[in-house]
Amino acid sequence: MQPSPDPEQEKRVLTAVVLSVLVLWIFQSFVFEPPPVPPVSVPQQAVGPLAEQAAESSTAAVVDVNGDDDDSARSAQPLEARKLKPPTPPIELERNWGDLDELGVDRSTASRWSNFGGSPTTLQIRAYQEAYELDWLPTWLLKGFTSGFDWGEFDMGWPELPSTGAVNIVQGQAGEVLFPVGIDSDGIAADLGHYRVKEQKNVLLFEKERGSVEVSKRFSLPTEGYLLDYLVSFKNISAQPLELIPQVGVADHMKPAVGQFGSQSEVWAQLNGEVESNPPDNLEDEARRFDGPVDWFGVGDRYFLVALEPTQPLNGQLVMTRAPGNERYGAVYQASSKTLAPGEVVSFAFRLYAGPKELDILEDAGLKMASSVNFGMFGVVALPILAFLKFIFSLVGSWGISIILLTVCIKAALFPLSQKSYRSMKGMQKLQPEIEKLKEKHGDDKEAMNREMMALWKEHGVNPLGGCLPMLLQMPIWFALYRVLWNSVELYQTSFLYFADLSLRDPLGVFPLVLGVTMWLQQKMTPTASADPMQQKIMRMMPLFFSVIMFTLPAGLVLYILVNNVLSIGQQWLIHRSNDDGEPVDKAASDGANKAGAKAGKSRKKK
Repeated sequence: MQPSPDPEQEKRVLTAVVLSVLVLWIFQSFVFEPPPVPPVSVPQQAVGPLAEQAAESSTAAVVDVNGDDDDSARSAQPLEARKLKPPTPPIELERNWGDLDELGVDRSTASRWSNFGGSPTTLQIRAYQEAYELDWLPTWLLKGFTSGFDWGEFDMGWPELPSTGAVNIVQGQAGEVLFPVGIDSDGIAADLGHYRVKEQKNVLLFEKERGSVEVSKRFSLPTEGYLLDYLVSFKNISAQPLELIPQVGVADHMKPAVGQFGSQSEVWAQLNGEVESNPPDNLEDEARRFDGPVDWFGVGDRYFLVALEPTQPLNGQLVMTRAPGNERYGAVYQASSKTLAPGEVVSFAFRLYAGPKELDILEDAGLKMASSVNFGMFGVVALPILAFLKFIFSLVGSWGISIILLTVCIKAALFPLSQKSYRSMKGMQKLQPEIEKLKEKHGDDKEAMNREMMALWKEHGVNPLGGCLPMLLQMPIWFALYRVLWNSVELYQTSFLYFADLSLRDPLGVFPLVLGVTMWLQQKMTPTASADPMQQKIMRMMPLFFSVIMFTLPAGLVLYILVNNVLSIGQQWLIHRSNDDGEPVDKAASDGANKAGAKAGKSRKKK
């Protein structure tokens, strides 16, 4: 059995505790003065995580009420100096430049800038709208089936462009820096926190201390166009020599464009005259590194580009990598390590282009990044085709009609080659029965059969390659034209007939279906020398196969192929209306000969 508690005893214990606390407080406040905490010594040349951690441990009592710990706790400056410098607050700026061009097109740029990272967060090119998707027939049918046959009103998407707002070529999300810089092994990932902003006429200057380095980004804004001047400087603000690894990058959030086919976004660079590009998929696992002279680097898609071109020759390493952030990729120039004396500054000057990949604009500005308008291995042929297409447009004022006229001109230029190809195939078809007899005659003796076939072709003046060679000669032109229609920003959101956008697929699927019919007619009219049943079945499936592919390709390209097919059908019809020598058959003479032959036959029967 436990003894009952003594109330007097509890009172005495409580009184003793209160008196002890009171005595301890008086002793610490009025008698004992604790010695000051010695500051942690940080080498002035240290730059990177170690210096920042040491600074944080010595200044933990400094609190940034604005939440900008990068400007205070991460700074390696002495405590007294930072007490005099208030934290940098978040700042957003708006700057617009440009105006209407001679054709009345709004060529202005609306930009928004943030001092977080010292970069633009918005670059709106008002001459173009954001990408959009138009409903097309199969999608409309599919929606009807999935909604219980409740289709509603069918919108044909007649060429009234939906209002999606000016295209913003900066895709980055909040907290992502478009033009990050690095000073050490941490790279561009450490370019965080808010910069101080200094404004001048048409100039935005962002400055920030990162350890013992003062980083500044100076943007000179234009009055028109899409070209800015960009100067990045690094200054040693310590009293000791400093080891620096300068890095300048372009990094952006890359998402595929709406309603487009194939990979759209790529990281670009040109090194020693050679263009390199990688889509995001190529950079998922590891970075791509290139050494040598750097001509320009940046990020972009089919139609728009944000890139830096150095004003002076640069040598170093160019890294294409996945930058910190969700689906964010970039190109980073890294110079060789440099030792800066106290107060020394090293700078890198660039021409910054942020706009459409329009070849004339890039070439008129004298930019090497004109090579970003990439036509691949067929560029030698594609560039004259693009120039001629623009010339036709300057005369007729419609890109759709320009494509049709361009197709007619190319078809006329290639008419002799295609004519020879069709006649050669016709000659091969006439000899097909003789070739079948040779196969039956010689069986498995391939050598003897080939010898007699060659003699047969020579006797009738038929070249077995005559049908293929002209087609092969035309292939570079076709592929070059495909690249022109695929890559040209001039066709972006331009309407024609019921096409609201020649750079998007046919919204109704009419032209791909008609194209399949024209291919089927061509097959019926084109003589074939092959008797292989399997090959013939495959060829019969080709119109359907190509129609399916055409549903995914830009309407401008489908328009070209369709017009080309119609012209080819007309050309083949003329050949079928002519004799073997290519001369038109006189219908009256032909009818007279037929009647004479019929009479001769009757007279023979009577006899």
